[in-house]
Amino acid sequence: MARIHPRDYAAGTTVEPLEIAGVECAWVSTPASDPSRIVFFVHGGAFVSTGLTEYMTYAQTVANFCAARVLVPAYSLAPEVQFPRQLDELTAPPDEGGWGFAYPSSKAAIARLVASLRVEYPDSGVRAFNLEPGMVVTETMRAAGIDELFLERFKPCSPAAIGAVVAWLAENEPAAEWSSNGTLRGPAIAKQLGELGADSLLDDAA
Repeated sequence: MARIHPRDYAAGTTVEPLEIAGVECAWVSTPASDPSRIVFFVHGGAFVSTGLTEYMTYAQTVANFCAARVLVPAYSLAPEVQFPRQLDELTAPPDEGGWGFAYPSSKAAIARLVASLRVEYPDSGVRAFNLEPGMVVTETMRAAGIDELFLERFKPCSPAAIGAVVAWLAENEPAAEWSSNGTLRGPAIAKQLGELGADSLLDDAA
């Protein structure tokens, strides 16, 4: 099996074991990984063979190609655990660290809506952008064990900084290099605009 799935990976690759909702997992990162970008990599094996150690090289390749951190789960294997238990482990409910239907479907829908608005109403004055705010803590992430202490390692962009970027986009056209596949990189733009330290407009709210 080691010949088919090599276990060696580059010296610069880091592998961080963790457990999410009772499932053994590993974060795989390379020097090319952007902490704000995450790929959920479900390895093959037909739910009967292989596991984390056999897929580190593949995860490393994905991390380099996508410039992202890669989360690899080690689902239970048959015959000890029967299908579809493996799917249940990979798709935990939101309060256990998984995704519900509404979250990914709404993101996908809005992403397409923005492109349509820009094509259908080019001279209407309507400004529409897909803006990626970077990593922020959500209820699902907390359920998965990812909290503010974890995020301190990656210095996430503040909501105030992203708000400043949104305000700027209301009256300005972003540079072409700020967009990746049609999505604007909020933290990078905030840095370009000098808004990383922007003050929150909600500080004085009652």
